[in-house]
Amino acid sequence: MDNWPLVGVAALAALLYPLYQIFLHPLSRYPGPLLAKLTDYWRFRDVRSRRSHLTRVALHERHGPVVRVGPNMLSIADPAYIPKIYGPGQGFLKSPFYQPFEGWVGEKIGYNLFTTRDPAYHAALKQPVAAAYGFKSALEFEPIVDQCIETMVRRIDELIVQAKVRKACDLAGWMQYYAFDVMAIMTYGKAFGFLERGEDVNHMIARLDARLDVISPESQMPWLDWLQRKNWVVNIFRDRTNPFATIAASLIRDRQAALIATSSSEDAEKKAPSPRLFIDHFLDAQETHPAVVDSRTVVIYTTTNIMAGSDTVAIALRTLFYMVLRHAGVRARLLAELDAAAPGLTFPVSWEQSQRLPYLDAVIQESLRIHPPVGLPLERVVPAAGLTMRDGSRVPAGVQVGCHAWPIHLLDPVWGPEPKQFRPERWLRAAGESAEAHAERVAAMKRTMLAFGAGSRMCMGRHLAAVQIAKLVPSLLMKFRFELVEPLRDWDLVCGWFVRQANMDVFVDKR
Repeated sequence: MDNWPLVGVAALAALLYPLYQIFLHPLSRYPGPLLAKLTDYWRFRDVRSRRSHLTRVALHERHGPVVRVGPNMLSIADPAYIPKIYGPGQGFLKSPFYQPFEGWVGEKIGYNLFTTRDPAYHAALKQPVAAAYGFKSALEFEPIVDQCIETMVRRIDELIVQAKVRKACDLAGWMQYYAFDVMAIMTYGKAFGFLERGEDVNHMIARLDARLDVISPESQMPWLDWLQRKNWVVNIFRDRTNPFATIAASLIRDRQAALIATSSSEDAEKKAPSPRLFIDHFLDAQETHPAVVDSRTVVIYTTTNIMAGSDTVAIALRTLFYMVLRHAGVRARLLAELDAAAPGLTFPVSWEQSQRLPYLDAVIQESLRIHPPVGLPLERVVPAAGLTMRDGSRVPAGVQVGCHAWPIHLLDPVWGPEPKQFRPERWLRAAGESAEAHAERVAAMKRTMLAFGAGSRMCMGRHLAAVQIAKLVPSLLMKFRFELVEPLRDWDLVCGWFVRQANMDVFVDKR
């Protein structure tokens, strides 16, 4: 009987909590799933389903541009909020959502340009290496992209086209092999061998995908990550060795040895590596900014390069080829443009040549729009000043908000008619449209694109991605004819952090 007061208090709290969350909470005015208003478990379960990108599209289609998806979380599908939330100087810092993406490097958690929530530390990490990610540097890497395109074409020809029995080509896999090897050579000067072997070497890709599939649901309830991997008790008994960091450290040592050997050579000028690799920029940063960049930070720079840079490019390429092969009119128009330009094209197609192919560019832009690589909102925390909404109301400080690329890309009227349809023509000048009106319309669409994020935390590798995609697509289409093995079968999608595609096998023939 002495415990009845405690039982009564607990019962009262159990009754009042849902009443407060549903009717009195500052976010109670926003629609959303009932369970989501009470617990973040709704988000955890939704992301764990691996279909959350489609859930969010359906929610916004039903409830409008602002949906409550957690007790303290709003999902936003209105491009008007992109500059408010992600623009410079707005004060919206990254939320604890990013904590599970932080991994062990040595005996400490490694904070990289993607995961760090401290804007001052992000600026300190970015400043020493920013020039390496600029557009000029991306073009300096063009010979590496050419090398990988040539290897890819040669190995597809040897393994698939020339096979004695007609066999299917795992196009989804090959796009990842290309993106991985390109970034490996740009970063370390060595390919991992995906293209040469035509397979997932040492299951590196599968292991990365598996890790993302685990930590993506945990990002909705970050305390789970702390409970399972980050607290000191658990780490007494578990091996914290990061295999990717171990590989990176070995490759960094190899590069350092090669640079020392080159610099000590009498013929150093002739033998100097060209172009300069990312690792060279990172090692320079270690010398010029020792207070920020130590040997551990160099490892973090390089692993981030590989893991972030390969998935985005691979997903964009898969989308492009799948959509082109599923839409006969698009394929015919793209091939006609390439055939007309063929006398002036080299193999591999250069970046400069690719920029004279307007329909190719439209197809690339539409592919990034129809299937944005990231499947979760880019979460931020509302600062002390709050967030002013369209109706003049204010979302208070501390609330987590995020613009979600999928509903924005598939529902917003900025895209014109039928935004859910793959239609590259929406990027071209329409009949009767003035050049000024077309430029203004395209600029509005590009401001709405979230394929590479937005604001000061936008993906630094976007220029590299643009070069890799624009060169590979016409180069492959010049050499091969692709046909889906099962043209009426939809591909398979898995949504973790990225929305990955699989089962888009093709038959390949020479053109």
